[in-house]
Amino acid sequence: SSGAVLTGRPSISRRLALAAGSAAASRPIAVHSSQQLSFVTTESGLRWADIKTGSGDTVTPFSRVTFHAVGRLVGKQGWVFMNTQAEEDEPYRLTMGSGQLIDGMEEGLLGMRQGGTRRLVIPSRLGYKDRAHEPVPRSFGQRQRLYGTVLNENR
Repeated sequence: SSGAVLTGRPSISRRLALAAGSAAASRPIAVHSSQQLSFVTTESGLRWADIKTGSGDTVTPFSRVTFHAVGRLVGKQGWVFMNTQAEEDEPYRLTMGSGQLIDGMEEGLLGMRQGGTRRLVIPSRLGYKDRAHEPVPRSFGQRQRLYGTVLNENR
């Protein structure tokens, strides 16, 4: 179970669906084949949509949060390159504003409410600034798929 802890407040649940990729994606990503999301575009170019709006406290700057994330490649058939839940990995635990997140995730988490699920489409300028900090998929199959998709110039 995922949770987020806001400083001085009880534990609250958070789930984050993260679609990492280009903000140039021209159409909303479907949650289910029958449901289209309505995205908000911020001044920075980040696009976000709440899949499920939570009902509890809101994430603010300097909130302590714990959340799971799913990273997908937009424009590459939505291939997953990171999934903390499927890998039975530990969720992210951090304080907002501490510099531990890429700018797009930091901006996209702000305003989420307890129990909510949000999809982010992060433009490259708000993504990983240094290859050393990019996520490395844990399983060989996921690494092979990511590198074969992203680094293969023939596709």
